[in-house]
This record gives sequence, structure tokens and C-alpha cells, in this order.
Amino acid sequence: DGTAVGQKVAQGREENQPAAANMMKLSWNYEAENIAQRWTERCPIDNDSCRRLKDGTAVGQKVAQGREENQPAAANMMKLSWNYEAENIAQRWTERCPIDNDSCRRLKDGTAAGQNVHVLHRYVEATNRTNIVDKIIKHWYEEVGFVHPTSVFDFTSVHGISNEMIGHYTAIVNSNTKQLGCGYVEMDHFRNDRVGSILTCNYVPSGNVKHRPIYKMGPGCSACPKGSKCSVRYPGLCTDEKDEYNDVP
Repeated sequence: DGTAVGQKVAQGREENQPAAANMMKLSWNYEAENIAQRWTERCPIDNDSCRRLKDGTAVGQKVAQGREENQPAAANMMKLSWNYEAENIAQRWTERCPIDNDSCRRLKDGTAAGQNVHVLHRYVEATNRTNIVDKIIKHWYEEVGFVHPTSVFDFTSVHGISNEMIGHYTAIVNSNTKQLGCGYVEMDHFRNDRVGSILTCNYVPSGNVKHRPIYKMGPGCSACPKGSKCSVRYPGLCTDEKDEYNDVP
């Protein structure tokens, strides 16, 4: 079908359209088919990966620019790009309906990945996946209220003020992390007749290393790592991407 459509245009048989001198006959790509099939089986309703990437990057930008109350600005926080290998690892784990983190989430090259997992259960079916993802990421970000500023230059625990959890937030804003990959599933009758949504996000490379800074304090993008520069798309963040507008690492 795709080739026949191209042939019709190439031969000048499409009204009001010029003939094509260099249009190629299409051949089948099985790798592209597998990628498309995996995505289709998740019943996508929007561009989830882009949405999650923008949410994560916007959170980092807010902190980097010093717009988060009681938290110092970040001089070396990186803009996030999407990592498909990390996404596949996250999706496989999420499809097992976990309530905990995956202990085996390194990339093929051995790179360690941090991970956030959240299960959101409710009594009504999801009508907007984007809103659910936003809600979960906001839940992780709200841990910032329990982060003592001294933790920024000496991370000691995933628990902060009043022993409240802060590890999800610190994973998102850690300056060591440059890439993100997430998985998502929805379950019927998850518990007590409630439906559930599970979001797993892998952060590459991992942060949350004890006695290492979460990020370097200072004006946004004032101390970008070697080989990176200030982001034009997200002022305040650093980037070493080949194409930051298309999130190409």
C-alpha cells in the first residue's frame, strides 16, 4: 500500500501534485516493525516519552534557576534526553506490576541507572494518561520539602527531614544524570476493586551516591561539565546533546 501510494505520486497521477523524480520504493524494516509493535501494544494516547522527558527536564530547570524555595540553584545540572534502552528495561519491569525497585537495571555497557517506581491506585479508570504521569512526577518532586540544603553538597541518605523520603526527588535533580527512560502500565482490579497505574523511570547514569553532592551550587549553567554547554532550549541547564531540540544524546 505504501509503495503504491508513492508510485501514484511519482508517476504524476495525483491531481495538483508534481511527479517525483527521486522517490524510493519502500522495503520492510523488521526492527522498525518491532519498535512500532511494542509501542502500539501499549495503546498510546499521546507521546508519553516526550511528556515524561519534558516534565523531568522542567523540574530540573526550576531547581537549577534557583526558583525552588529553600533550595540552592544548580551550576551543573544537565538537561535530560531520552534513553530507549533505559525505557525498555523500565517497561519490562513495570509489566511485572512491581511495588519495589528493580535490582537489575544496568545498561548493556554496564552503566548504572537510578530508578523511581510509583503505584497510583484509584477507584475510577484512567481517562488521561498524561495527567496521571504528571501527578506521579509531581508526587516525587514534592519530596523537595524534606530536603535540607546541606544535603545538596553531601548526600547521605534517601531520607531527609523528619525521616521523610527524598530519594525520588534527588534522583530527578542529580547532576550526574543526563538521560531518562520510563515504562508505564495500567491494571484493572489492582487491589480492593481499584484500578492502578505504575510508572517506572530509570535515570542514567545513576545519582544518589553517598557523600557525593547532588549538584554543584551556583548560578544555573555556570559550571557545566567539560564537553557540555548552556542549554538554549532550557536556560539554566547544561547539555552535551548533539541535537537538544530533538533530545538526541
